Amino acid sequence: MSKILDILGEIPTSAVLRERLAFVKEQVQAMEKTIETLQEENSNLKKQVSQLQTELSSKAKADEFVEQDGALFKRNGTKGYHRAVFCIKCKGPMTSLPHTPFICTASGCGTSVGFTSADLDRIIKSLPKTV
Repeated sequence: MSKILDILGEIPTSAVLRERLAFVKEQVQAMEKTIETLQEENSNLKKQVSQLQTELSSKAKADEFVEQDGALFKRNGTKGYHRAVFCIKCKGPMTSLPHTPFICTASGCGTSVGFTSADLDRIIKSLPKTV
């Protein structure tokens, strides 16, 4: 747009037309500056949104589990917890035979805890209430 105005400014014209062209040129320059500012602000806001989404996602993942008695318990959608035990080190599933401690079943982990399947109901009841 400014190139067109420059070309028009070179054409012999009356003083009134030159003033109008100068005014339009000033407006175009102001709009171009506004566009540049808005594009920069938009870029900054996009970066902020991306950072906040990352933070929110990581917070949601952190809130997904609750630690209790050396193990993790996963929240479920019904304001409670799944009847499953997860490893505090690798977040892998843990299993227990009757009267034996829970042990991580993830390959190479083998972490164990000091409670058995007989203790599971009591531990789940002791977990903080979910919102």
